[in-house]
Amino acid sequence: MVNKADGTTNSKAKKHQTENQTGINNNENINNNNKNKKLILPFNSNSFNVKWSTLLKEKHWMGKSETALKTALKKLAEAGEEASMKMMDNTIIGGWKGLFDLEEKKITKNEGKVITKAQDLVW
Repeated sequence: MVNKADGTTNSKAKKHQTENQTGINNNENINNNNKNKKLILPFNSNSFNVKWSTLLKEKHWMGKSETALKTALKKLAEAGEEASMKMMDNTIIGGWKGLFDLEEKKITKNEGKVITKAQDLVW
């Protein structure tokens, strides 16, 4: 608040406002940390932890329930770490609300054989 006489700020009011803002931010951090503490990540790698944290900061993922997050983690665990990283990338890039299985791209060679794995490609 501004003191009417000399235009200076009231330090008590400013301190109170700062404490209130800090309290709100601390509560948000505590809530986010508590939500993450209840969840057991399926993989221990730093890259998975970073990707998961990034996903949780996305607009459509911030308000998800604990049950929804546990179900998502179960789906990621079933897919394996490499696939789950790609699934999270796709979700982040697309701004999606959910996780989707990776699709195998089918490529046909001149002989008409359908190839489903990248290692089977021969150029």
